[in-house]
Amino acid sequence: MKHSFFFTDFALKSSSIQFDIWYIFFCFFFYDFSSKFQMSLIANIEQQRLSESTVCGTILRYIPITLLQSIKVPADYKQHVPNDEASVQLILSNSDNMLRMYGTAQELLLDLKIFQNFPLSHRRLGINPKEPYNKIPIVYRNTDGEAFMNKADAFCLVQNTIVFDSLNSFRLYFSMEAILLKSHEETIKGICEFFKFDGDCLPKLLNEFPKFHRNFLTQKSSTIREDWNYEKALKMFKAALPVYKEQEYSGFEKDLKAFFDSKSGNFHDVCIAFMSFADYMKSLILATPEMFLPYDKETNSNCPIVVRVFESHGAQFVMKCELFKAINIRNPDSKLLECKEIDGKLMTMSYDKVQRKYKDQIGNIEFLIYPIVRTGHKAVPIMTPSGGHCILAVDCLFEILNELIFGYNIFQKIGTGNQNMLCRFFIRMNTLFSSHHKSIFLVTLEEQDRRRAELIEFWRSFKNIPAKHVRDVAKNGFTVQNLKDQLKYLGLTETFPEIQDYAETVYSEVFSTKKEEFLRTCDMFKAVGKCLLNCIFKQFPMLHLFLHTQNSCYLFPKLNCALCISRNETQFKSTNWTEPHFKKTISTCSKADPENTYLCKIKLPDRTRLINNFYGVVNFFLWIFQFFGFISFSLATKTGFDVWSKFHKDKKDPCIRKTSPGDTQKTSVLAEAPERKKKASEDIQKTSRIEKQPAVEINQSKCCSKCLRTSEMCNEAKKELRSTQNRLEKYEKKAKRTDEVEIQMREMEAEMKKLKKEVKERESVVKKKDTEIVDLKRNMLKLEAKAAKMQLAEKNHSISQNELLEKITKLSDQLKMEKEKNKVMQCERIDELTSQLEHQKEIVQLMEREIQQNKDRLNSEICQKERGFEELRAALTIMSNEKESIQSENRNLRERIASIAEAPPTPPAPESPLEGPTHHRFALLGFQKIKDSLYHKKQLKQAKEMVEKMKSSTNLVEIHQMADYEYYQFEGRLLKYTKEVELNIQRIKETRDVSMVTPLPDSPEFSKRFVNLYWKIINNQSMTSSEIEVSDSECFICTEEMASDQKTLQCEECRKVTHFECASKWLKIHRSCPHCRREMLDPNEFPNLS
Repeated sequence: MKHSFFFTDFALKSSSIQFDIWYIFFCFFFYDFSSKFQMSLIANIEQQRLSESTVCGTILRYIPITLLQSIKVPADYKQHVPNDEASVQLILSNSDNMLRMYGTAQELLLDLKIFQNFPLSHRRLGINPKEPYNKIPIVYRNTDGEAFMNKADAFCLVQNTIVFDSLNSFRLYFSMEAILLKSHEETIKGICEFFKFDGDCLPKLLNEFPKFHRNFLTQKSSTIREDWNYEKALKMFKAALPVYKEQEYSGFEKDLKAFFDSKSGNFHDVCIAFMSFADYMKSLILATPEMFLPYDKETNSNCPIVVRVFESHGAQFVMKCELFKAINIRNPDSKLLECKEIDGKLMTMSYDKVQRKYKDQIGNIEFLIYPIVRTGHKAVPIMTPSGGHCILAVDCLFEILNELIFGYNIFQKIGTGNQNMLCRFFIRMNTLFSSHHKSIFLVTLEEQDRRRAELIEFWRSFKNIPAKHVRDVAKNGFTVQNLKDQLKYLGLTETFPEIQDYAETVYSEVFSTKKEEFLRTCDMFKAVGKCLLNCIFKQFPMLHLFLHTQNSCYLFPKLNCALCISRNETQFKSTNWTEPHFKKTISTCSKADPENTYLCKIKLPDRTRLINNFYGVVNFFLWIFQFFGFISFSLATKTGFDVWSKFHKDKKDPCIRKTSPGDTQKTSVLAEAPERKKKASEDIQKTSRIEKQPAVEINQSKCCSKCLRTSEMCNEAKKELRSTQNRLEKYEKKAKRTDEVEIQMREMEAEMKKLKKEVKERESVVKKKDTEIVDLKRNMLKLEAKAAKMQLAEKNHSISQNELLEKITKLSDQLKMEKEKNKVMQCERIDELTSQLEHQKEIVQLMEREIQQNKDRLNSEICQKERGFEELRAALTIMSNEKESIQSENRNLRERIASIAEAPPTPPAPESPLEGPTHHRFALLGFQKIKDSLYHKKQLKQAKEMVEKMKSSTNLVEIHQMADYEYYQFEGRLLKYTKEVELNIQRIKETRDVSMVTPLPDSPEFSKRFVNLYWKIINNQSMTSSEIEVSDSECFICTEEMASDQKTLQCEECRKVTHFECASKWLKIHRSCPHCRREMLDPNEFPNLS
């Protein structure tokens, strides 16, 4: 469901300056907990317009700094940017070739719009406070389908619904309005809270503000001064703001000064509009604190306590700190739960686990479905519970890797000679992207910025090395071979020789997600980056394991994550080793050299520690390096000189020096070391083999005496190593044998227990068999008799079998015939069905035509009914006019009757009754006419028809009761009116005296409340609860209807309402309520003190 409001276009010309066109566009939507959320957001956000400063601020955060350095925008760029798309196109056309990875200007602009659409984005992107909000407020739904909105979006909602269309100096007013809203926004700084978004919220804002503005104009506009200058205007503006920040609002002060210097507008109109909006904002915040103010147990306890359920590729999880905060608020008596932010990480918990573990504590907490939104190159930031912003750790890793690939071109510059530097970098990154977290976690943007600064510092030495760029793609796209050639051209095959193996799978992925008919250059960038990421995660298993723990293995199907498919349970089947789960292991590195991967230990759940076979050797060599400060030997193992050269590139071997021609004496320090025998076991890691090394020539000078000593020590260490290795092999064999013997002993004991059980079972079986044998002998005799009978039956059965075989052959022949017939019938049936389908299609077309005709008829009938309603309304107006004329006639009659003088005294002569005075006859004729008009009861019939029509239009019981009540009241008033007319006629006939006539009551009619409700129901208009509510409409004492302007008195016990005067007369006599008989006093004698 989508609503859109206010698309207002303004332009202002002043002193040959064409200001930018401002667009205020507002649209919000509800999403239905599906993947359509991203598409719904894109469909609404495409029509949004961004200001120039918003585009610049978003680009600075969206594109890496290294790529932005190549942009060279001309000085007169404002003349060429009529809108936001033109400004993005200007940036792309004035940059180098690397920005081609973002596609066209339209695609990049859409990504920028999606990226900046998050709460409090103006703070993160550094947008000027005087700029209006550019984001679209988003409505989220909880698990029950109720709508909620972030409190930060409430200010954007107010800005986009309240617009002054007739204001001339709109630019200045918008700046003042934006700063006012962002100043009020300071009240929710440091929190992330939501409010319940009602369907009546927007109509309420749209209806209330015009009324408030009109009242403001009538009451306070005259008090506003007209002699404005810069100092007075600035002072007024500061007084209206809750918080004023001089540094942030300095730009607005310059604009205000320029406004008064140029004399381009009327500040009095701007001031009236701004003061009206500021006063309305204060009243709105006081009326709805749960919408604009943070939760407080005492002053603002109606705010809902919300926990967001994040959705990312099928996974649902919540932030622990947000969940624990909500549980602590809702359960103050229970133990406080704590979860702190450590090193910029925000831990999460799966939604299913929350439902299981805290089901008794989350009953009154709202869980909002919060999908994570991503653009083509970045993830949209998420608000943290403390008011900051964060993203998923996986998204943070991909952004850093993409910056390495395309921003710094590290994998082109590093080659094969600096692989160890790459290892050191990823070991350092492992502190943040650790694979030992058991759940998905998020990283704050501050931590991401800190890591990016470390990245720049680490790779600073590679900055000036030249690198090749991705070449443009032909108009008809590119193929797999083109992708392989591109990888080779960039020099990536030197760093990763296997990179071309991923080209086919990556090409198919990119081809399936292409946006146009042919693949483009931006798709080539995407494919190159994808191939590099595959190689990185393949070469560094810890990063691959991190992907698995963060539920992101689906992004790289070529890697074939073994942990996602199944655990390796058969590799160590023939050993005593039990493979632990990777999430239950903890890896630690050496404190002395944390970047050395050979010094890594793994702690298992049972507290045992695992080390690799190089651990002792490397520790020994490192001890020698620290003790002597240099090395003069080369050990033929994988961790000898290789480890030294990897982690200490800046040091050189002091013994290997250039020799003079005279120095001919050279000695061989190390001899060829014998090779170890290969070990055949599969369940234990193999120790590294000692390879043959050539003899190293050294200068036998005085300086090398220490080197000779160290070489001797190394030889001794080698011998000790060999002996210890041999001992280890022996001990391992013995340990295996003892383990096998123990296993055999346990198996023998288990077999003995089984045999004892079998012996006992056999003894019980033998006893049972003895009893069974006796029974079998008895049964044998019976069976022999049965056998004879069975033989006779078998003979008869063999005869019947032959007959059955003959029948089966006949039936098989019949089946074949029937199958052929069925085939023919099926073909005929298919033809019939096709003809029927065509016939049904024709019928459907006819039905559609009939439906269209019926629609036209219904429309005509609706028009006729509307005309009938209009005629009824006209008839009602005529009837009301007639009623008024009758009432005026009645008044005239009363006045004439009252004005006629009494008859003169009659003479003594007898006179007939017809020849007497005639003034009473006029009154009698008037009353007789009224009686005749009431004789046929037309008014009662019309009232009955109105009541029945009102009942048939609705099913509400309250309205039915009210209609019946009004009808009975109307009938009673009509009866009272007719009786009064008949009494007057009788009095005139008996006395022939007009002075004895009593005045008639008001003519019977329905109450105004009933008539208003009747027309609302007939016209299908909305009704409030107060209109439907049934209440006392007549006095309990005099039984006459109570008007709204009459003074009434209500009993405190039974709540019965009566006329104040009637109650006063009654209480002077009885001193009790006429309905419940509770004691009451006359309000005139004893007025209420309150």
